[in-house]
Amino acid sequence: ETAPKLYEEHQQLWMQWLESEHDNLRVALAWALEHGRIEAGMRIAVALSRFWEIYSYVQEGLTWFERLFAHEDEEISLPVRVNALSFAAFLAHFLGQTVTPLAYGRKAVALAESAGEAGMPLLLMALSGLSSGFEAMGDYQAAFATNERALQLLRHALHPQMEQNPKSWSPDDSIMLGMTVLVQGGVAIELGDYTSAYRYLEEGLTLAHAASDPYRIAFSFYFLGN
Repeated sequence: ETAPKLYEEHQQLWMQWLESEHDNLRVALAWALEHGRIEAGMRIAVALSRFWEIYSYVQEGLTWFERLFAHEDEEISLPVRVNALSFAAFLAHFLGQTVTPLAYGRKAVALAESAGEAGMPLLLMALSGLSSGFEAMGDYQAAFATNERALQLLRHALHPQMEQNPKSWSPDDSIMLGMTVLVQGGVAIELGDYTSAYRYLEEGLTLAHAASDPYRIAFSFYFLGN
């Protein structure tokens, strides 16, 4: 319930609430591990990932994912496994790791692709995780190509009229597109393609304003400044 609100106007209030409940959430994660409720633990970890990122609990968050992955099995639902691997890739990237985010991203993509058409919605998140892995390795060409694949899939999935009115998209679609174009703008900067970078970042800023997401708005201005 809280996770999507971390991408909206009042995200700071929800971040503060999660901070006040963090010890209880740690107990819940430990309980999930102790009692073999690995899927429940992964769902909690995925929901907390943005909180961990913004409030500088990145190492702790990655450690929870790693402990949960050590006990995962085929019984865990595909969406939970793909999302957990993708968010773990993001956290590992933030910590400056190289091999780990790429491994998580590749595994997430492989799982999503193995599900065929049913895995297409999951593939978008998995590709973002893989792109994060390529960035961590300094392979910005591969990161750019991976993001382009995700953007093509996402734009194809959206109704053409919706592209004229971001406010009419579902929250998940808007967040996914907004985050992907923002990241792509940053990757284009690394490649020295400033014209493309500006185009992606302007789109990302528009989507961030439409979502009233101050964190994304700030990052858009940061990259535009660069």
